[in-house]
Amino acid sequence: MTVRSIPLVLLAALGMVAAFGARPSAASDGALEIHRACVATGCFPGDSPGFPVEITVPGSYRLTSNLQVPDESTTAIVIPADDVVLELGGFTVAGITECGPSVPDPCSPTGGGNGIAGAGRRTTVAGGDVRGMGGAGIVLVGGLHRVEGVHVTGNGGDGIELLSSGAVVRDCTSLRNGGAGIEVDAAAVVRGNVAAANNGAGIAGGVGGVFRDNSAAGNGGTGLSLGTGSVATGNSLTDNAGAGLSGPAAAGYGGNTLSGNADGTPAGQVAGNPTQLGSNLCAGSLCP
Repeated sequence: MTVRSIPLVLLAALGMVAAFGARPSAASDGALEIHRACVATGCFPGDSPGFPVEITVPGSYRLTSNLQVPDESTTAIVIPADDVVLELGGFTVAGITECGPSVPDPCSPTGGGNGIAGAGRRTTVAGGDVRGMGGAGIVLVGGLHRVEGVHVTGNGGDGIELLSSGAVVRDCTSLRNGGAGIEVDAAAVVRGNVAAANNGAGIAGGVGGVFRDNSAAGNGGTGLSLGTGSVATGNSLTDNAGAGLSGPAAAGYGGNTLSGNADGTPAGQVAGNPTQLGSNLCAGSLCP
């Protein structure tokens, strides 16, 4: 078909596409897609070309390919908008940083690039991998945030940071990060996670949190730290360089198993003076 034979209406439409770029891709449920092909031009309105991908409008978003940032100082996705759900769809947000297998073992190179960074009022991130970032894997501040079913590994800073009240971290894995595996602020719910071989603490909690059915093993600091008013139940805390569990008298713990932490003795498994709410096992004996 020659240009002369193309209808004028179609030519006009083609001209608009050339001028303004392709429309954003949307899944059948209306979620806007994020993939490596759209990063260069901007994946949707409000997103400037290149990294980071910027989510400035509330709604649902989904990765449909892996994303790879070029260096340790580049953030992959930023979320300043409120009320955002980001489904990773089983894909990976990746950087170039590598962390060694020993604890402590420095990560290199490190920098200010985070995998996913958000500051809206409500953000959910679910279902994929974030690895090899120069900074933190996921860092969300200032709202009621949730991270569920995410594997966060080999990042230069903390694995998951939810620095806001009322956060939820569930069914995540945080391994071999340069800082803490999981760090949360006040009134958080942290349940069913694995934090292992991180250079810092396994799970670092704030005041008034609930920590249930987590595993913290082989970390370079405390396995699980509690703030005032927090409760820890059913956790497995093993082989951490610091105490398995630490907290003040106004924190409670019951039904936890602690072994191989600190000096390995029953007395070395718990630091501070948290209150026992039920039996806990310390190095094969009931905790003192």
